[in-house]
Order: sequence, then structure tokens, then C-alpha cells
Amino acid sequence: MVKEPHSSTSKQVPFSGSFEWTSARFGAKESHAETASINLKQQIHGIVNSTGSINSRVRRLSRFYNQYSGQFARRHIVTMLWGLGQLADSSMTRGQLLNARKIVEPLTARLLKQLPEFADQYKPETVAAVFQSVSNLRRWGMRNIRASNEETLEGLAEYAREHLDNFSVRQLARILRSAADLRVGGTGLNNKAIDVLLKRSRQFSRYPNSCVICFEALASQSSRAFRRVWLNYAGKLDLEKLTEQNLMRLYHALLAAKRPVPDLLSQRVDGIIKKKQENMPRPNSFERDVERHVHKLAPKDLIVVAQALVEGYRVDLLLMREKQPGIVIECDGDRFHYMVNSAGRVMRNGRSRLKDKVLRATGHDILRVKYSSWKRMSDSKRREFLRKELKKLGVEF
Repeated sequence: MVKEPHSSTSKQVPFSGSFEWTSARFGAKESHAETASINLKQQIHGIVNSTGSINSRVRRLSRFYNQYSGQFARRHIVTMLWGLGQLADSSMTRGQLLNARKIVEPLTARLLKQLPEFADQYKPETVAAVFQSVSNLRRWGMRNIRASNEETLEGLAEYAREHLDNFSVRQLARILRSAADLRVGGTGLNNKAIDVLLKRSRQFSRYPNSCVICFEALASQSSRAFRRVWLNYAGKLDLEKLTEQNLMRLYHALLAAKRPVPDLLSQRVDGIIKKKQENMPRPNSFERDVERHVHKLAPKDLIVVAQALVEGYRVDLLLMREKQPGIVIECDGDRFHYMVNSAGRVMRNGRSRLKDKVLRATGHDILRVKYSSWKRMSDSKRREFLRKELKKLGVEF
């Protein structure tokens, strides 16, 4: 079941002798309109946390929005986006993804289009929640989500840049990570974030996990930005308090920025990588097909390893050569590794860019094979493509 964010809304009980309701816990009076507003929010939570399938909950949210969108305030739009983002972040099969996306993508666009009507009511938590939800949906395979909502997202990023001093470190982490993934906000947001992180380092260093998320976001976009912040935090973060996921994030940020990795961090990461090696997923049909063609082409001195771990990242194929950099072949599904901006330009998302930076910083060459291109090629064209690209990386046939 999906967890909902903490809510301090208390149970509402009738207030005798008037058309108002009173909070049993706080004694605060609210009008019928406010109570109805709270009930809308509670109903959204109820749908998201119900026991039905993902697809049925998505359909119920869509019907709910169609019925009550005229009554929606800012909080309801944010809650709807939160709900969709939570469902996207939950465990789903590929079939569920494809079916639900047909409903979720237009629904998300409608919600984000309506959000600027309440721009004067934006708050740090609003912006952080929306960014995180949209980033989750992008990871769900909605490669057009940035293009169709770019103006709204840039408006939210501008609000964040102007009010970043009022953000908590957790809110800052959510903003930076999502903005880096969606590639919005640009250097203006990053520079302001650096100023805030440096100015409040004594306060923020008490929250090492949130700090590390900020560091990873900065490293994915600018190694120089990360180095500026890391110099200030290096001796203040307690690595023992970091989760395994954030230990890996810090490790990747340091590698991407070509900074030395502390011994304690290196030891902890080694243990995490050993665990990952025991639970490697099976390759899909696309990855198996690319591997088959690589095996047919590969010279004898080239060792081909499928589903390898490189610096904690799972890579689809690793080609190892004696005394030469390894070659990583990534088989990219277009929806999960690429986005489209409002100008129609296809670009890599922030997570894939960070992975590339880490692999290149550790001496690996990278060959990315897009599924949309691969499926249009005949077998002979596929081998010709691989031969040509691998020759560019120094493989001799």
C-alpha cells in the first residue's frame, strides 16, 4: 500500500447549533466549503491508498478529477499529482505501465495546466511535492511530460530560485533532484542552491541523507558546483547515518566530480555492491538481441559480460579488453532514458547523464543503442551499426 504524506488534519465533528464544523482536537472552526475541501483531499488519499490494482486506481482518480475539477484548489491539484507520482513509484509490471500511461499522461497535463492559476499561493512544500511527483511520472516512461508542461515547470523552478532561502533541506533535496532529472531550472537554480547550502551548512549537515541527495543533483549537472559544496561539507557529514542508497549516491557524486573517495565510504560501498551482485535482473529481449549480435562480431580478445556491475551501476553489456578501457553498451528504451522538450528536441534525462559521467570518469567508453532505432534495422544493418560504432571506440575486427 502506498504511504501518504503526514497530515495534521483532525477528525471533523458537527458543531451543534450552527452551519459550521469544529475540530475536536484544536477547537478551530471551519466553514462547510473548507470542510468539503478537506473531504476532497481525503477522498484522493483514499483512492491512492485503496487495495485495487494500479490501473483501477488511476481510472478512479481520472473520474474523480473529471467530476470535481471545478472545485479544486491548489492543495487538491498537488494532492492529485502526489497520488499519481506515488502510484508511478510503486511496483508495476511493464503491461501496467503501458495501460495506465494512456490515462495518466493527459491527466497530469491537465493538472499542471491548471496549477498556475494558483501561482500566488505557491509554498515551498507545494513546489517540492509537484517536482517530485512529475519526476516520478517521468521515470514511469512519460517522455513528453516535460515538453507539454515546460512553462509550468520553469515557473515552479523560478519560484524555487527566488524563495530557496525559505526551503528546508528536505524540500531543497526534492527540488534539486527532480529539477536535475527533468533538466529544468538551469544554472540559476543551481547557483542559488549552492549559496543556500554553503550559508546553512552547519544546520543542514545534521541531515546527511538530504544533503547527499543535493550533492548528487549538483554533480549530475556540474562537477565544479559539487566540488564547491563538498569542500564545505566533507568533514561535517556522518557517513554512518547514511542509508545504503545515499551511500551509493555520494559515491557516484564523488566519482563524477573526480574527487577522492573516503576509505570508510569505499568499504561500505563494496559491501553494497556485493549484495547487488546476488540480485541481478535477467536481461530483456532487446538486451539479449544486442548481446547476440555483439558475440557474433567480437574478436577473441574481447570478453563480453552481460548484466555487469560497474561502480555500482548495472550495465547491460560490458566489453573488457586487456590494457584498454572497458566498453559499456547500454540498451536504452526511449521512454525511460530520454525526454522531449517543448522545441521537440530529444535529450537525455538527468539520471542517465550522471551514470555516463561516472562511467567516463572511471575510464569506460560508452555505446548507447536506442530501441526505436534498433527495431527498424535488419540483422545485417544491426551488425553493421555495431561494427561501425565499436570501431570508433578502438575495437579492431
